[in-house]
Amino acid sequence: MDKDYIIEFDQVLPGDIILSADRTLSSKGIRGITLSVHSHAMICVTHACCIHALRSGGVQSINLQRRLFAKPEHVRVLRLKTPDPDALQKACDYARSQIGKQYSVPDALMSGTKGNKVSNRQYCSRLVAECYAYGGIALVPNPQYCTPKHLGKSALLTVVNVTVRKATSEEITFANSPDPVAKQTAITEDMFAKIRKVTGADIQTEDGLLAFLAQDSRLDAEIASIVQSSGYLDMWKYEVIKNKWRYNFDHLAAIDLPPDKLEALCHREIKGADEQLRIFRHMLRTAAAAYKAHSLDYAEQMAELYQNLVSITEMRLDSFQRALAGLRG
Repeated sequence: MDKDYIIEFDQVLPGDIILSADRTLSSKGIRGITLSVHSHAMICVTHACCIHALRSGGVQSINLQRRLFAKPEHVRVLRLKTPDPDALQKACDYARSQIGKQYSVPDALMSGTKGNKVSNRQYCSRLVAECYAYGGIALVPNPQYCTPKHLGKSALLTVVNVTVRKATSEEITFANSPDPVAKQTAITEDMFAKIRKVTGADIQTEDGLLAFLAQDSRLDAEIASIVQSSGYLDMWKYEVIKNKWRYNFDHLAAIDLPPDKLEALCHREIKGADEQLRIFRHMLRTAAAAYKAHSLDYAEQMAELYQNLVSITEMRLDSFQRALAGLRG
């Protein structure tokens, strides 16, 4: 069966949980083992962007415009019954901090048991439950071993009637086109695999690597060399090249959009840029403080990376603010 349904992603808010299923053998197997209607869970962190854990690539982001479903009933959106902006922001920040962490098949198979967490890994429903737990909200009794079914039955969540409709041919073409996130995921996965081999430590994320080097800096230069040669520090350049309209006002001005659609685009992009600036500035401060405290080559690399990300995001913000001001005359 073709996948030709898409979520009306403008209706999905940060913090929303998306449960899904499909007709693959792995999905059917997970549903059978966990006694769930759904086999997968992900958390929305910003407009049209979710974070989830997959067997291939571990924890990664996904553009909802690239997620198609075979049937409308294969997808369900959950939202907190009582809004808590601070908790949701913490949940989304935690999700971002987990990007790059490996997927655990054994832990996923044990989901629904009463065991204790056995690895520094993630699987989809654990990731979502832990995000909320980090924000101070216990969606389920045991975040380490929960299933999509547990999330769906949480008394703190309610089902949101989000539109799931037939995708247009253009939307299907885009969803099936090469995804730049796949390249970023491969770079990240390869880099951390090499770092784990060199250190002999179970390092999964940027935060984990920084904490490791702060305790023992003897491998700092070797790790910095791995990071430099991996392409990790240059991933942002692909985004700028591919989407020049987002970072250059002249390219943005050349887009032929009706005023109402351009205004809606400006508001979305400004909101997204503001949120990214908050995150990137925090990461820049963290890396700069680590460099000042420990003189780590890796921390210096991260500080430079996040300074670049701050700079291009400020360009993005400026472009859309100028465009919005032009619409208002």
